[in-house]
Formats: sequence, C-alpha cells, structure tokens
Amino acid sequence: MKTKNILFTALAALAVLVSCNKEETSPTGDNTPKSITIALGGTSQGSRATGAPITTTTPVTLSKAYVLFSNGTNLVKFKGQNGSEIYMEAFNDVAELKTEAGVTFHNLPAEVTEVIVVGNIERTTLEDCVGEGQTNTKAALEAITRTLAQESPANLNSLTLYGVSAELVPQTDKDDEAHSYFKATVELKPLVARLEIRNVQCTDLGSAYKKLVISQIALANLYKQVPIKGTPDSQELLAGVTDSYEEFFAENSAASGGTYDQVSLEIDDDQAKPTVGAGQTLCYHVFGGTIPEILARITKTDNNDATSFGYIQTSGFTGLTTSHFEAGKVYTVDLAFQEETVKQPDTKCIAVIVEVANWEVVPLTPTYD
Repeated sequence: MKTKNILFTALAALAVLVSCNKEETSPTGDNTPKSITIALGGTSQGSRATGAPITTTTPVTLSKAYVLFSNGTNLVKFKGQNGSEIYMEAFNDVAELKTEAGVTFHNLPAEVTEVIVVGNIERTTLEDCVGEGQTNTKAALEAITRTLAQESPANLNSLTLYGVSAELVPQTDKDDEAHSYFKATVELKPLVARLEIRNVQCTDLGSAYKKLVISQIALANLYKQVPIKGTPDSQELLAGVTDSYEEFFAENSAASGGTYDQVSLEIDDDQAKPTVGAGQTLCYHVFGGTIPEILARITKTDNNDATSFGYIQTSGFTGLTTSHFEAGKVYTVDLAFQEETVKQPDTKCIAVIVEVANWEVVPLTPTYD
C-alpha cells in the first residue's frame, strides 16, 4: 500500500518544514493513509527572563510541544507513538523532534490536510477542548486564551508558541521508497511582542530643571489577554491615559499584568542613562494589535531646589512599519525627551524611537505631543 509522508524541520525563526509523499499528482483527494515525519530545529534556550536584551540571533525557546492534525475544521484522531488512538501527541523532550531522523507518524487518516504545533503550554489547558468528549475543533483550540501574566518576561523560556502548516508544495525529491514529497511551512511564533526600554535621556536638561528622577514606569493601551489565534476582545483593552496620571498609576499598577515597574532612574545631565545597567534593560511583553503607550512618573528638581511631580507619556513611535505592534517582534526604545514634554499631573503627552528580533528586532523612537 502506498503511503504519504510529511517531514517537519524548523527554520531559523521557528519555521517548521513539512514534506509529504504524493499519491499520483495530489497530496489530497484519495483515501490513502499518510505517514508524517516531524523534526524540529532552530530552537534553544532563550536569554534570561528579565534584563538581558534580545538580539536578532536570540532564538525563541521551545521546551515542550504538542502535535495535532486537522482537516481544516476539525482535529483528526490518529495513531500515536504508543499505538493508541489520540488527538494530540505530547513531546516533553523536544530533542527527539530535533534529530535529523525526526519522529514518524504512520497511517494518518487521508483527511489530514494540516499539521498544528502548540509549544510551551500546559497539557491541561489543551485538554479543555482536545480529547475524548471534547469539541475537538480547530476553532476551539484557537480560542484558548492567554494572559499577559502568563506571557510575561518572567516566563521568557516558556512563552506560548503556535503554528499551522501552510499548503503542501510538490517537490522533486524522493524518499528511500521512491515516494514523492510535498513541503509546507509552519511558523511557530510567540503570542507577544517584546518592548525593551534601553536608555532614558532628557536632551536639554538644565534649562528649567537640574535633576529628574523617574520613580515609576508603566504601559497602557494594550490587551490584557488574547486567544491563541484570533481577534482580541475589546473589553480586554487596558486603555491609554486620557485624564489623570495619578489615578492611572494608583488604579492600574497592581493589575497591569507585569507592565509596571517601581524604579529609581536619576537623570542629572543631558546624557543617556541605561534603564537598568550594563547588559540589562527594562522589558515588557504586550500582545499585538495596539501601539502601547509608555508612561513615567517623575520627580522634578528645579534650579532653586524646589521639587514637584510630572509625567511623560508617549504618543507614538517612529520606525514602525505597521499600524500596530506585531507578535514575535522585539521593539527597542531609547526614551529620549525634552523638559517641555514633562507634563503636570493631569495633562499629556510624548513620542519615541524604536528597533525589531528571531524574534525580529525593531528600533523605535518615541514621539510626544
């Protein structure tokens, strides 16, 4: 009996390559069982959870993976590695998937048209919609939600990854049994974008103030949770500040999902100051779909040694090539501003500069109103 094979290999940014054997001229349209070989590569342990900047060569970490098969609408039950009929195969040791030989699934139902891979998520979370007695639909799987707390920088080495294979493309290569192959790609990406605030600078300090001390930094205009794949619910949006900065910091700091920091950044000249220190950075994870606002609470000391509070708030960034932040990218910001952009407690506002990482790294520059 002729079989069909699919081979998974991962590209540099967690792109997974799938090859499957061709029965006659099409990968679908008959009832021939399929065998699929899966191998993942191009992943390793990521950088430390907080502080260490991510670069274009920093890999996204895959610590465990779940492989599922779909006909485009429903998840398809298949014979697992132990011979039992299952809806998903778990790999707690991904090294097995990253070998050159990979892992082969034999006699998959002919209706299989997609391979789905979910990485770094608890099995119990998937079992709410996958398995005996569950809905076992692709839509239900993609509706699983994740929160900012779950996808925070503190969990850098266990961020949720998700990908679905692209269309199968015929190849000229043959396997040892002269089966023809098709190839497709699955791009495993984090659900979050990463925002790194690397330096802070008041470019004209000394005109009205001799010292500025930033005591709090927070983000606004971001989603608090999103489905694994799909459009976030607008009710989950932590909106930007439109009135009182004092109320924002008082009400949202504890519930901002890891997007708030108590800091002590003293700016006493017009030179850029690292937000944390050598080889470190302030970093935040946000879901895609918005342009986050950066807010900072500042103690101002004027030239007569009188102190008062003020705030800066970014109004946007130069360097963006899209209308919003995108998951899987790292946006790096130097928070440079002028004295006139430091506002009173109930007024607005700022703008900033950025870059993006393998993760893909994007440099941005803040702007201010």
